Amino acid sequence: MNLLSIALLLFGWHRAIILLSFFFNALAYNLESGSDDAYVYDLLQTRKEEQQFAKVKEIREILLQCALLLTDLVVGWGYIMLFLILPFRMAISYLFYYYSLQHRG
Repeated sequence: MNLLSIALLLFGWHRAIILLSFFFNALAYNLESGSDDAYVYDLLQTRKEEQQFAKVKEIREILLQCALLLTDLVVGWGYIMLFLILPFRMAISYLFYYYSLQHRG
C-alpha cells in the first residue's frame, strides 16, 4: 500500500491523485503501526522468550534510526552533488573549453 502511495505521488498530475496518495500513505501507516511489534512478540512467544521483547524492540529501533540516518546522508550528499557542485563544475569546464578554443591559434 505504501508503494502505491509513492507511485501516485511520483506520477500524480492532479490534486485529487496527490490527495489519494496521502490517503494511502496514512492508511498504510495505520495498518502497520502495531502489527510489526505483534509479529515479533508472537515469534518470541513461540520460542518461549517473551522477556526478550523489549531488547529486540530496542535493537530494531536502533537499526531503523541508523538506516534513516544513512539514507538522509546519502540523499543529502546526492542533492549537494547534483544541484550545487555539478552545475558549478560544468560551468568551469565550459569556460576552460571555451578559453582553449579561443586561444588555440
